Amino acid sequence: MSQNPNFPNWVTANTILPMLVEKYCEVFIEGEYSDINIGFLNADAIYLVPPEDREKFDQIYSEFAAFMHKELDMPNMLEKFIGEPNSPICKAAIKHTINNALLAWEQRCGWSLKNLLLFKLLHSFPDEAAEHGGFPRLTLKIEPRIML
Repeated sequence: MSQNPNFPNWVTANTILPMLVEKYCEVFIEGEYSDINIGFLNADAIYLVPPEDREKFDQIYSEFAAFMHKELDMPNMLEKFIGEPNSPICKAAIKHTINNALLAWEQRCGWSLKNLLLFKLLHSFPDEAAEHGGFPRLTLKIEPRIML
């Protein structure tokens, strides 16, 4: 079994991370009153990560989430929901809007949300990638995949 460059002391990382992403990676919305939080990973996922690796895991996920928020242009996409009540119906509409944007993004670039998160967790990037939100230049300039 090869060693994970992000989690060198976590022997089962390359086995656990694909299962973790498959089970816990999805759009989730939580919050009360006037604020909501939008994420792409259920908070329960952290319990599958060894305590000594949770900080690094959180760092990688945070970079990924920031990248996706920017890629999807979340502020503009969700502007129509400003002032709406924080109700289950509104949250479902926001989730539906984000899921539709993710489908369009996947069709455009060929990467699913889960595949991109898993790629980020399984691979290490040089320091120069930090200036691009932690992703290598090639990931930021994803070309549409050719379907044969």
